[in-house]
Amino acid sequence: MPIMKKKARIIGLIVLLISYSGLSRAEEINEDWIKMDSIFINLLKYSYSTNPISIEKHLEPIENKRVNLGFGFSSIEHSMGKGYISIFYTFIYKDKNLVSFRLSPQMPDDSRLTNRYLAFYEGMFAIENYQPQNLNYGYEFVSKPLKDAEIKFQVSNQVKFFMTPYSGIIYGDFGGIANEVLENRSAFNIVKSSVNEDLLIYLLKSINPATRLCAAELYNTQKDSFKRNELIEKLIETNLIELPAILTMSGCIEYSDDARKVLNQMIDKNK
Repeated sequence: MPIMKKKARIIGLIVLLISYSGLSRAEEINEDWIKMDSIFINLLKYSYSTNPISIEKHLEPIENKRVNLGFGFSSIEHSMGKGYISIFYTFIYKDKNLVSFRLSPQMPDDSRLTNRYLAFYEGMFAIENYQPQNLNYGYEFVSKPLKDAEIKFQVSNQVKFFMTPYSGIIYGDFGGIANEVLENRSAFNIVKSSVNEDLLIYLLKSINPATRLCAAELYNTQKDSFKRNELIEKLIETNLIELPAILTMSGCIEYSDDARKVLNQMIDKNK
């Protein structure tokens, strides 16, 4: 047999064996992992139905992930996994007491497990198009201004989301592998054309420090839209004193930097 044909047959055999091996592995479902996930999700469901705040103990938030939001607020964002899936979470604290959270459940990559896991999640997470949806607790609380004040106007759902830390606490414009618009900047872009003086003051009292800085940036880059306002300028200065450092991004790198410096950079960039 010619050498080339012999080599081709050997290579074909190797490919066939690798493919068969891959298919065999794909057929293996780890029932122990499924059991761990089932127990984990049931614990979350029970806690949420009896005392939602108690859900914190099952997700074991990592203290060194805590980010200071200013004015006694902080957040921890991470995930907890057991078998095939993880639950991603964002916890919002006031004086280290949990006041709000968002849970983002995963689904297994293996489509053979879809129905089983949807059944696990059912009763706690809304299901749409075979996917469990985010679960929010205490959303209204963290969408309101820091200080209790009488609100004489209605705000849109987009503004409410922008007010919350769930719209992203990184201040800047672009970042990540694809240099995409940051989540908080995207939320800002949606609402900024409708911001008047009253709404600007409202945004400056957000629990989210990135939102507060976006409002300060808007005031300083659209002087024609806003008259000089001592209250607004006082709020901007108070925010910078309260939280002198902010999370920002350069390329793929997330880091903490001087809030006043980053704000001035964004003002110069967007004038």
